[in-house]
Amino acid sequence: MKVAIDSKSSSAFGCICVILAAIIAFAVFLIYPCGKSKVTAIKIDDKRSIVISSEDCWEISQGLIYQIPASSLSARFGGTIESTDGLKFLSLNAENSNLVAIVEAANPDVVLILHDFTNGNSWPFRHDTENYMDAESRGESLLTRIKKEYPNKRLVLSIHVPGNRHLKISP
Repeated sequence: MKVAIDSKSSSAFGCICVILAAIIAFAVFLIYPCGKSKVTAIKIDDKRSIVISSEDCWEISQGLIYQIPASSLSARFGGTIESTDGLKFLSLNAENSNLVAIVEAANPDVVLILHDFTNGNSWPFRHDTENYMDAESRGESLLTRIKKEYPNKRLVLSIHVPGNRHLKISP
């Protein structure tokens, strides 16, 4: 005995399922909105700091964002697949604390963020009209200046470290 399936009723059922799934997804995002959670604020001096935050909603890698509160600059600089509770960051200050490099304590030679408070230049921030090579060149230029005050450190930009897309958590 063959059962005939009415194509109109199966199409209606499919549409109802899609609509219900959309309503459930919308309700979940209303209850748990995506945003940023502050991981740490790195104080440079009394008036300047760099705030590091993590994305609240993520699938594979929890994005990490840095913000310069004295300006509107905010950029994603990496991610982690583990809890951000164990992350510890250090600052390397140069040129009377006008130039700052941020590294993770577990990888103190890998520079994650560079910022020049004098002119607002920052890396890995990339301007909308800027290509990746120009941004990398700016990062290398800032790194060269930092290295002058830290000649014994083997500092390198994080983009030049294989597998450094995800930060390692300090034990």
